[in-house]
Amino acid sequence: MNEKLSPAVRRALRYVLDLIESGALQDSGPVPIVTELAHQAQVSRITMIKAVAMLKREGIFEGRQGKRFVFNEKKYRAHPEFALAAGRSTETREKPSPYGWQRVYKRMQQDILAGVFSSRRVLPGFKELQNRYGVSYRTVKKSLHELIENGTITLDGKKPVIAPMTRSGSVDKILLIGHASSHNTRVLELTQREESCLQLIEAECARACLKLEIFALPRYEEGMEPAISGVPDDKSIMGYIVFVSKAHKAQFEMLNTVARFKKPVAILYELGEWSLPRNVLASARVKIFSSAFSDRVGRQAAQYMLGLEHTNIAYISPYHRAAWSIHRLQGLQDMYATAGFPGRIMPCIYEGSTRWWDLISASNDRYQALSIWSALQAWKKRFPGDLHEYLDNEGIDRITLCCATAELYRLSTELCRQALANREVTAWVCANDTIAVMANDYCASQGIAVPEQISLLGFDNQQGAIQRRISSYDFNVRAAAHSIFDFVTRPNLFTEHNKKKHIEIDGFIIERRSTATALTGGQ
Repeated sequence: MNEKLSPAVRRALRYVLDLIESGALQDSGPVPIVTELAHQAQVSRITMIKAVAMLKREGIFEGRQGKRFVFNEKKYRAHPEFALAAGRSTETREKPSPYGWQRVYKRMQQDILAGVFSSRRVLPGFKELQNRYGVSYRTVKKSLHELIENGTITLDGKKPVIAPMTRSGSVDKILLIGHASSHNTRVLELTQREESCLQLIEAECARACLKLEIFALPRYEEGMEPAISGVPDDKSIMGYIVFVSKAHKAQFEMLNTVARFKKPVAILYELGEWSLPRNVLASARVKIFSSAFSDRVGRQAAQYMLGLEHTNIAYISPYHRAAWSIHRLQGLQDMYATAGFPGRIMPCIYEGSTRWWDLISASNDRYQALSIWSALQAWKKRFPGDLHEYLDNEGIDRITLCCATAELYRLSTELCRQALANREVTAWVCANDTIAVMANDYCASQGIAVPEQISLLGFDNQQGAIQRRISSYDFNVRAAAHSIFDFVTRPNLFTEHNKKKHIEIDGFIIERRSTATALTGGQ
């Protein structure tokens, strides 16, 4: 094989070879479809098609176009140069274990715990499982048998279903702890991801006939005594789910308290801006779930952009005081350096804020919020007195959001202007979808075609990105919610197969029309 491979195709080929060497592909067994391979390898579909086509030309993959390919192990063993082409050593390759079902069993176990099948408690049929894992009927059957033996799944008639949690007669509810709203102590103040996670956990509880109770942690001000004495602990509570998004004394005290209850505690930890208490981290009953703040997210975004041949990109973030933004940029830089493109990430950042509410003080002065507030006071006189408190609360929220959004747009526009000044940059990776939407609007105002001249990628998969067809990183909240629920309801099984204290849920990129290969891009 004398072809010169691009970094992206080399990466795709290496992933397929790793699948083969792990025993996931068996001789004469089916090969996963190209779309699935591309998604798992974090490369574009076109890139994976090129890698698969190379293997087909050498007879390693056999079959007609439009039909599922099968793997020919004999031909593969006759072509050791493929490993060298993909950057793998032929000296360290091990012969696949004859017990291939054990690997499939572990992958199925991990997929169940990660929520891959959470949309339906009944597992897919044998044919679909064979195609998903690229193995034979007998391997799937053996793996399912082991999952039944250890209690991960059970049979409903002849159908394999995800087993319900083990419950005693007195255990019938889960307690979710979050922060109370500033205006209503009975209402939770949630981020978008927390709100989505809560909805999914509620659905899981409904399916399992469990009650989900909410405990709103009172709003904390400096100098106050933390009000955590009301956190209940009784025999009917199976475990606790805690949404951590603010760092203060009351939060620490609450975590210390629930960690001593000797029940499973699942912490959804999204910001990564402060350390958890030591005794919380030391507890075997506590696990931390996250998806948003480590450099892995940036690395995955970098892999995607490199797969599209973008070797010069800009990272746009008006939130670069936040740990998650710093980690995201670090992940991008590390992956580009590893791929042989050091110094190719242009940081267009503002280090004065972590979230939109940090822009409020600046926006109040710039957009004269007080005069808007005065107008609201005059307007509310036309309403009955019992509505005034409601109007005050709603008015404050809406005016604050409006002013902060305007300030955010001003900052984002300035950062986009900096990115546009670099003529070598062919793609912008934005801190989140809100910034990506603003960047998209800015490009339109400047006559810059997306993606023909600039590709755009955001994070969060929000409604604005969906409406404007902007490619976005989805943090896989469904998998996070399912994993949290499984840990609280089946901690022993979960701990047996995942002994990590911190469980990071992998997300995925949803490709839309805002991204294209750099071959068609460029200013």
